[in-house]
Amino acid sequence: MGLMAMAAWANIESEAQTATGYERTYKEGGRTMHEEWDNQSMYGTYSVILNGRFMVQVSGNAPSMDALKKAAGGVDLNALEQL
Repeated sequence: MGLMAMAAWANIESEAQTATGYERTYKEGGRTMHEEWDNQSMYGTYSVILNGRFMVQVSGNAPSMDALKKAAGGVDLNALEQL
């Protein structure tokens, strides 16, 4: 995702349902989160913006969005925020 696209959803919250999944952007603990999931293809993207400077993004085929979130949890987000 480019810097301009990241900036476009970094300050908004939204949620939309599609025929096969969803897309949503929300704030959690001062971080901006973005999720896109397709139930039909079992493919998704999970992104976290930290301090408006760093973005961690995990995408791919997975059994659920929770699996992508768990993969992103392998990155020390707190340490990255401190940079």
